[in-house]
Amino acid sequence: MARREGAFRPDAVGALLFCVATATLLFALTSGGHRFAWASWPMLALVAGAVIGFAILLRWEQHHHDPVIPIHFLKVPAIARSDAVVLCFGAAMFSGILYMPLYLQLGRGMGIGASGALLLPITLAQVTSAAIVGRLVSHTGRVNIFPKIGLTLASVALLGLAVFATSSSTAAIMALTVLVGAGLGMVMPPTQVTVQLAAGRNALGVATATISLSRAIGGAIGVAIVGATLFAQIDRSADGSSALLHHAIEGGSAYIRAMSAEARAELVARVDAVFRIAFFVIAAFTATGAVIATTIPKLDWNETRTG
Repeated sequence: MARREGAFRPDAVGALLFCVATATLLFALTSGGHRFAWASWPMLALVAGAVIGFAILLRWEQHHHDPVIPIHFLKVPAIARSDAVVLCFGAAMFSGILYMPLYLQLGRGMGIGASGALLLPITLAQVTSAAIVGRLVSHTGRVNIFPKIGLTLASVALLGLAVFATSSSTAAIMALTVLVGAGLGMVMPPTQVTVQLAAGRNALGVATATISLSRAIGGAIGVAIVGATLFAQIDRSADGSSALLHHAIEGGSAYIRAMSAEARAELVARVDAVFRIAFFVIAAFTATGAVIATTIPKLDWNETRTG
């Protein structure tokens, strides 16, 4: 990559376009089936606004000297595909972190503190896995294999949650989520290396920024999609369990503890049903990332360092 020329010129218009288009898209995803019907005019207007906003943003960024989103980097296959992998990673990680405690509270009757504390093993697994993979990348120079393995492992564990959450103990559920964390931890170090190698020494900062941006966008979109899926499943019920779930979400663990045994059993059954779909959706994020990871061009770190 060539060294940039001239003074830095902030891309205020690009930043504004990006914020407006992204906010419109996220509002549409979180409003569908909840505030507005999916086929309603407000939803169609929101989706059209988001599409138009991103189209204008793309056009603007292609001609700006210092774009917020460096479009020219996305023409490099290794960078574009690595960013897509990280987008899927962010969607899975942030939606899992946000909605797993909610599942533990509603489906397992845990308090807010206990359900939040049970995220610690997942986080530790992810950090440990990332550290190990970082050292393996450093010693072997191989970067492509780890995201494929990690996202595949996370996909299998998430499918296990979707299939066996109803009949499994809390310890088994936490073991599966630890596997999810370990798999996700294998993604970021090698993808960062891949993007930096593809961008070249003179563009390391910008290349790394594309990874961070992809993770943030993926997280926001993933949380919105899983939330829309959850509430769509909740609101589909016509047997009264929809109102029960809404009251439980608003009332929290104190409301759940005050429920009768019969109402509690009904709540657990409905929670297991709706979160099974949510786990499938999160597994779809990681599976998509695993497939994209297989298409990333191979880059030899050792050759690049000696070149």
